[in-house]
Amino acid sequence: MIRYMARILGLKKVHVVLLERFLNTKMQPRNTNIKYVHISREKLYFLLPELIENGLIDEFILLISKEYYEKRRKKLLDELNERLNNNDECVMAYLGKELIGFCWLCFQENKYEPDIENCIYIKKDTSMIYNLKILKLFRGNGFASELILECLSYLNYKNYSRTLAMVAVDNIPSLNSFLKTGFKVKKSINLYRLFFLKKYSEH
Repeated sequence: MIRYMARILGLKKVHVVLLERFLNTKMQPRNTNIKYVHISREKLYFLLPELIENGLIDEFILLISKEYYEKRRKKLLDELNERLNNNDECVMAYLGKELIGFCWLCFQENKYEPDIENCIYIKKDTSMIYNLKILKLFRGNGFASELILECLSYLNYKNYSRTLAMVAVDNIPSLNSFLKTGFKVKKSINLYRLFFLKKYSEH
């Protein structure tokens, strides 16, 4: 409620850290009970008839966000198409037949981050992990770290040498998951906005 009222009043305060990890370091052991599905643009179009037939297309749309789902369904579809058309990939994690979490991999040279109202510039040998979510029922079991390790292994296989991630400083579980898997803080980013007045800083 407080955040909603602040948004209405044009107030915004964001404090995040940009993390990085080089992929030439040793990978950690992984939980082999978790199965992963990588969804690219080509794979999604191939799977689309099956997703629709089995009623799973809405579940896939939810991989972007569950907030205001009914009102934002078309917007979510547009966002999904935009991500896939930019060659971003979604990594879905399953325990048995249950979806436990997901994240996205960005392969663009520039990624706009709405939270900081700015672009993250990404080199050709670099990718970015974003929108990492573990479903509420499965949190607290280390699955976020396992999902990150899957992404790192995949990116290493694709010959990327570095990956980035951006995490809010008050999101302690997510921050700990990235630090646990070898990420280091590259820089801190602050954004303060009051109506049309905005202050952006990095250090």
